[in-house]
Amino acid sequence: MVEKDKEEAMQKAYELAHQCEYAHHGCSQCVILALQEVFDLRDDGVFKAASGVSGGVGQMHDTCGALLGASLVLGQIYGRGRDEIENTAKLMDSMLPVGMLYKWFEKQYGGVKCREVRAKTLGVYWDTKIPWQREEALKAGLYDVCSNLAGEVARKAADVLWEATKEQKKTS
Repeated sequence: MVEKDKEEAMQKAYELAHQCEYAHHGCSQCVILALQEVFDLRDDGVFKAASGVSGGVGQMHDTCGALLGASLVLGQIYGRGRDEIENTAKLMDSMLPVGMLYKWFEKQYGGVKCREVRAKTLGVYWDTKIPWQREEALKAGLYDVCSNLAGEVARKAADVLWEATKEQKKTS
């Protein structure tokens, strides 16, 4: 379902990631699902592997799963393939778009750790593995916060991917 223009692709990525996160949770997978759908990049192995990094890596509230999911999709496009393992320049080049996404995220949310983002957006860090804190986090709007964040990360990654996928089409 490759969209016709960049703004349409960015909006569709936002909507799909937002809806998926709100309904099903798993921020890393929801961002991947949205980007793979919008850019016709389906890879079930990448999607499945990302399930463990949701909730800030195994629900430890460390590096944001949405950021990690988007990084994996950027790697699908920009990354070094198995048959290119000796190409260190390609590895280094593949890190640029991921680094740019990381710095955007850090500026946007005041950090890259799930617990930092939650504290900033909810006013306090609630550890959702503790039942009473999970209840408070949900009352404070955790699902809305995470759904919007997943959507915004997917939107920004779609912005980065738009140019790369456009270039790939020209050369294929």
